[in-house]
Amino acid sequence: MIDYKLKLRGLSLKWRTEITEWNPPFSFTDEALKSPYKQWIHHHKKIDFLLVKNLIGKGYIKTDSLKLGIDALPCGRVIDRNEKISDVIYTIGTALKGKLWESTAMSEIRAQANKLAMALLD
Repeated sequence: MIDYKLKLRGLSLKWRTEITEWNPPFSFTDEALKSPYKQWIHHHKKIDFLLVKNLIGKGYIKTDSLKLGIDALPCGRVIDRNEKISDVIYTIGTALKGKLWESTAMSEIRAQANKLAMALLD
């Protein structure tokens, strides 16, 4: 069991989750026993793509501190292993889960893509 106390816009929230599936180092699933949602089941899966592995191996990108995705700024600019913010490598979507927890729905990814496109045009 993991208990959380969160504050969101001044509202205090208490969560309790339980790890229901454990498959290290590839994935795990946690389910909320107590949360603001009627049902909350979350599956965490390690990024397992050759391109990503090569970029990590060369130090151009690194995993975020939670090991849920790629370390980056909320705008999508990737942070390398030396903590340098990239001017050429960007990410959006589920790879940002460690920074932007809500990065899986199409509306969220669309908004991220729009912000990134506007930033690239500046």
